[in-house]
Amino acid sequence: ENLEVIEMYYNEKHAKVVEQRGDNYQYIGSYKRNEILNNGNVAKESYIRVKCPYCGTEYDVSKRGFEHGSKCDYCCNEYKNSFAYHIEIELNLKLEDDKFYVITRTKWFWQVNSCKNNNGN
Repeated sequence: ENLEVIEMYYNEKHAKVVEQRGDNYQYIGSYKRNEILNNGNVAKESYIRVKCPYCGTEYDVSKRGFEHGSKCDYCCNEYKNSFAYHIEIELNLKLEDDKFYVITRTKWFWQVNSCKNNNGN
């Protein structure tokens, strides 16, 4: 079977589904059934591309899954679930404080929600 990559399209109803869920996900576009998703898989149903409000990752999810509460698989979905939050609670420090760097010799990179040492490792 020869499958062609098809660009996403804008669907107003899908955009409203994302907006009305109320958790600040951003609608990017839609795929129809049998179209090829960004990851190379074939959509077995309607899919949407959304942007996570917490980590900024854009990813494809079935519209039905999103409607049933599916959240980003690339992050912890909210600050209180994050590794950063638990470090701050345990050390009683904010990660952006200079004391955190002195104690741990690490610099926190918020964009990827992970720690790296001075050498970038």
